[in-house]
Amino acid sequence: AQPLSSLPWRYSQYEPAINRYKEGGDFPIHVDGHALTVNILLNQPGAFSGGGTAFWCEPRDGQPVPSRSRSVALRAGASPITAPKCPSKEVEATLALQPTHGTGVLFSGTVQHAGLPVCAGVRYLLVASFSIADEGFKAVGMAPPHWAR
Repeated sequence: AQPLSSLPWRYSQYEPAINRYKEGGDFPIHVDGHALTVNILLNQPGAFSGGGTAFWCEPRDGQPVPSRSRSVALRAGASPITAPKCPSKEVEATLALQPTHGTGVLFSGTVQHAGLPVCAGVRYLLVASFSIADEGFKAVGMAPPHWAR
């Protein structure tokens, strides 16, 4: 078998990239459509407040996932996801993460997720969504999965 490191990779267009989120900046709910996505926070502690990434459970067999969502409050003093000067906003999410400087978050590109609003400062995030290219699957005798087509 070929080692995974020898297979060709296919990145999302314009990635890897560094996303810059200014005050009020966020990213709407979406799926990346690749096998994996990695986000790495580049900021030093205290460079911004707010922000983070929210995630939603995937549907199973075309059926909605039973609601385990919780409301992530985005207003001053309400939770670790908040900071002063942050506008009031509620986001229904299964999970919300605010990793520390240099921490990578790796997740399936089929998971719904969103960038939460930055309340103050500027947030810098390294983002890379990628899959094994079609020819990599063929090299190991496999048909590419739907997300690699």
